[in-house]
Amino acid sequence: MKPFRLALAVVVAGLGLATTACSHTLRVKNLATYSAPARFADEETPVRVGVRPYAGAPDGAFYFAALVERLKASPSAYLVRTDYEPAREDSFRPDLVLAIDPRVEYKSSGWNFLINWPGYVIFTPAWNGYVYRADIATQIVVTDREGRSLGTLGVPVSYSLRHAELDRTFYTALGWFALGAGFYNARVFDRDLIDDLHVLVKGNYAAYVMGQLEPRIRTAAESLPTSAALAD
Repeated sequence: MKPFRLALAVVVAGLGLATTACSHTLRVKNLATYSAPARFADEETPVRVGVRPYAGAPDGAFYFAALVERLKASPSAYLVRTDYEPAREDSFRPDLVLAIDPRVEYKSSGWNFLINWPGYVIFTPAWNGYVYRADIATQIVVTDREGRSLGTLGVPVSYSLRHAELDRTFYTALGWFALGAGFYNARVFDRDLIDDLHVLVKGNYAAYVMGQLEPRIRTAAESLPTSAALAD
C-alpha cells in the first residue's frame, strides 16, 4: 500500500501544483487606448441636464451608472437629475435631456482552446491568461426638454482581457478533460471576472465616453432658441 499511497500523493501534489500555477490575475491589455485627459471646470455657462431612466439589459446598468456619476462631475453641467421623466409634474426644467444606453457584450475567444491544450503543458493560462473581450457600445440621444432631437452619439469601446481562474484550469490538468474544457473555454465567457473588470475600467470608460459627449452637450446647448432657455 505504501507505493500506492506515495504515487497517489505525488499525483495529487502534481495536480495541485499545476492548478495553482495556472491562474492569471485579470488584466486589461488595451486600457490606455481609451485614456482621456482630465478636464477642469471652465468659465462657460453650465447646462442643466435630465437623464432618462435606464431601461437596458442588466449588464449595461453598471456602465450607465458610471457615466452618470462622471456627468455629475462634469464642468459642462451644474445640475443633473436622474430618472427624469418629461411627462411628470416637476419643478426641474432641464436644458437638455439625455437617453443613455450602454449595450454590453462579453465574448470568449477561439484561442482559448489552444491555450487550454496543448498550451497547458507550458502553463499558458498562467503567463498569458485566457482571452476575452468586453464590447460596450454606448448610444446617447440628446433632446431638448420638449423632446426635439438635438443629436445622437455612438461611442464603441472594446476591452481586450486576459484572465484565468482555478475553476477553469483544474480540469485541464486531467488529461482528456482538457479537450472538453478547451471547447468550453473557447465558447463561454467567464463571468466571474466581471466584478474585477468593473473596478479596472470604471474611470477609464466613463472618462472616455464623457470626452466624446461633452462637446455634444455644449453644441446642443448653443443650438437652443435663446440663451434665456438656459436661465428660466
